[in-house]
Amino acid sequence: GLLDTLKADCGLLFGSEELDGDSCIVPATWTKKDARCSMERLAMDIFGFHTKNLVFDRKKSCAEWWVQMRGKTPTQSKAKGIVSGIGFHWDTDEDLVDQAGVRVTPQLSTVTYLTDGAAPTVVFDKIPPLDYSDDTALYVGSIKRAWVSYPVTGKHIAFNGQLFHGASHFLARDPEAPRVTFLVNIWLNYTPIGLAPLEAHLAERLSKPPKDFAFRLPDRNSTSAVDEVKVKRREEGDWVREEFGPNGVEHELVYRWP
Repeated sequence: GLLDTLKADCGLLFGSEELDGDSCIVPATWTKKDARCSMERLAMDIFGFHTKNLVFDRKKSCAEWWVQMRGKTPTQSKAKGIVSGIGFHWDTDEDLVDQAGVRVTPQLSTVTYLTDGAAPTVVFDKIPPLDYSDDTALYVGSIKRAWVSYPVTGKHIAFNGQLFHGASHFLARDPEAPRVTFLVNIWLNYTPIGLAPLEAHLAERLSKPPKDFAFRLPDRNSTSAVDEVKVKRREEGDWVREEFGPNGVEHELVYRWP
């Protein structure tokens, strides 16, 4: 079925040495006929869903997309072992950071799950400083809210693109469970520098979207129930500590898990 086809496409892209986990874009000026593969069509549909009725400059806007595979998957490296989580980070224009030391984030970050279980997406109510600096004082501070989303096949989440997030392997129900996700960032009136559409020879290797292909979600006015859990103070042993940063170890995130 289509789901298996999309997962196979993810495997081809994630295992590609040429792409090496990098993201691509679909310009907002593209039409459905311009989509060369199912991945591009899915990115277009997600962008269209979240920008419906909005006014923006299509020539300067885009959907940035990429795939992630974790847990026991066909593309995992035996040398590196099983990796179940994704380090915490802020989505940003990486090339702009390198060139100017300035952090610009997308309007929306989205995750579409293609498998069940595995490590959950955790989104913290923490906005980064505009200045990309090694000054740890810019990052220190308490975080009062967080949202946790466990993978369910076909589930789609979207959140403020400025928020700190990742996939916590500490909270994974089954660390070895395959975790396949399709990620799309919504950029309006701005396109990250250095990014381009998927190279033609790679797009040619992927599946073509079926004629009836469509990304559908419930009506925009309807929302799924979100459980609110208040976390009480607990002993030191109940805290979760995760390192993050450019090299994965520069900073430490500490949070309580109910």
